[in-house]
Amino acid sequence: MKYAGVLFMLCLVVMACQHSKKQETVATEEEEVVSPFSEEDTTEVVKLVTEYLDYLKKQEFDSALQMLHHLQNDSVSDLSEKEMSDLKQQYKTFPVLSYTIDGITLNDEQDTEVKYSIEFFKRVSGQEDIPNTMNFCLNPQKIDGVWHLGVLNR
Repeated sequence: MKYAGVLFMLCLVVMACQHSKKQETVATEEEEVVSPFSEEDTTEVVKLVTEYLDYLKKQEFDSALQMLHHLQNDSVSDLSEKEMSDLKQQYKTFPVLSYTIDGITLNDEQDTEVKYSIEFFKRVSGQEDIPNTMNFCLNPQKIDGVWHLGVLNR
């Protein structure tokens, strides 16, 4: 019985040491993850997206379209006339009455995404089952120190 008690205590000490090593490993791994973006970057992205959505809400479609670009390999290019025309038609068909920024993902320079939703008509009595929102994504990227709103290629 004396040996059983010593063996039991030894097992507790070994388990405690192993648990302590696991916690140190997790803490070390968490410290190594460093975001390439700052709080100011997040603020700038929110500001850009909010400005874009405010233009849509005020039906200033040309101003909103001027904010959108194709972003590829650190280059910025304008949308084509056809793309702008198609988007303008979409804006007219689904007007932005209100909007919500649902999420921002800034993993690295190429892996970014802003999800937002818009309400395009007000529900009236009897229309509770009809969806009145749509979800969209933008792809903001920081190129040469400047944030740009990118459209995802379709």
